[in-house]
Amino acid sequence: MNSKINGFSEKAIENVIASARGNVSVYFKDISSGWTFEHEASSKIPSASLIKVPILLHLLMEAASRRIDMQEIVTIKPCNRVAGTGVLDGFPENVALPWETLARLMIILSDNCATNEILDKVGISGVQGFIDSMGLKETSIERKMMDFTAIKEGKNNYTSVRDMGTLFAALADGKWGEDFSQKTFRIL
Repeated sequence: MNSKINGFSEKAIENVIASARGNVSVYFKDISSGWTFEHEASSKIPSASLIKVPILLHLLMEAASRRIDMQEIVTIKPCNRVAGTGVLDGFPENVALPWETLARLMIILSDNCATNEILDKVGISGVQGFIDSMGLKETSIERKMMDFTAIKEGKNNYTSVRDMGTLFAALADGKWGEDFSQKTFRIL
């Protein structure tokens, strides 16, 4: 079957993949029809900042369950001030922001300081528990952002395009309710 997604045929997608250099992973899912296209979709890759998506979802679920007050003001701990992307590492040492702002900075600016502070709140094991509950087979979180010591010890964060597609499809389908999906998409 040669289906189309947004006007692109499977053959056209395959041609783009064939002409690409390096390894390519692709996952498309048409939410309305359920049609999917996959190419190496379960390939486990270092997640880089994609791991911030399940971190955000777990944080928002904790807030929805009233275990976290998103308006609570937090001061960024010195141990969480790391370089890389974002803006918080350039802010004064005593900067204090609500969890909601940290979540937005984590996603919109890919802020590593905000991510690490959030991880201290929800726990790496809590995020992994959420990942496991979603059945994301190639996604794992083993360290904070910019933790090069952990990387040298063999710890890293991983995912696959299928796992990320599964999360976004669950949001689009309203798996956790329409209100939750809308709040999440406003941040994403």
